[in-house]
Amino acid sequence: MIYWNGCSFVRGMEVDKRKHKFAWSVSEHFNQECINQAKVGGSNDRMWRAVVNDVPHFFQPKLVIIMWSGINRMEYLDWAPLTPHDFVWRAANWANFKWNPKTGFIDKENSFITKNPAPHLVKKSLQEYMIHVRNMPYNLIYNLHYMYTTNVYLKSLGYNVLNYTMSKTPYEYLPDCLDKTFREGANFVWETPQVGKEEWFKRLPFLKEEGFYDMCKKAKVPFGPKDHPLEEGHALMHDRIIKDIWKYGFNKEFN
Repeated sequence: MIYWNGCSFVRGMEVDKRKHKFAWSVSEHFNQECINQAKVGGSNDRMWRAVVNDVPHFFQPKLVIIMWSGINRMEYLDWAPLTPHDFVWRAANWANFKWNPKTGFIDKENSFITKNPAPHLVKKSLQEYMIHVRNMPYNLIYNLHYMYTTNVYLKSLGYNVLNYTMSKTPYEYLPDCLDKTFREGANFVWETPQVGKEEWFKRLPFLKEEGFYDMCKKAKVPFGPKDHPLEEGHALMHDRIIKDIWKYGFNKEFN
């Protein structure tokens, strides 16, 4: 069994046949059951939550493969008592998101979240929170913690893990903020130590590797109307993952 998590790129959105989606084709290559827990619009906090929830209580895979998504996404729990589904995990994602990589500032006038079944007040609150509270350095730091603690958790239980990114863009432009001065604030404010850029890249070396989206753009493979790589892109990722599985010897777990 191979356990997968990620967003629409791992789900294989816009690719018609399942056999052409890399999660299924890689699993089939090694004759392993494919458990694809990726979600369209999936955020990194959702991956962190899902992995801790799923493994090993519901699934005991031979290998876990995660493709981390954009740092500006988040999820929330929709609570509707007295309905057939009291609790629904929903993604709060962007229909349009603009930010300046050089400054890290969000373009607040031209960024808005997707259509959402939540009541207007909830959607408005999410929009305001995601623009005015969750700045890009905040998103970066929390997402680094999601990635790191997920890996520490899995490895502490003896699971092999492969990590990839949808795109490495935020990790190219934002890490310098990690070396700034950070302070804690309560009744007074005091300086606090902060893990810097070099240490984070040491803990999460895959952040320096080419993201799936970036790799496909570089190779000039076809993309769908919703900007997802099609069969050719999934074939590239299929080959890359298989190569990594052999490189790290994880194929031995399948025998």
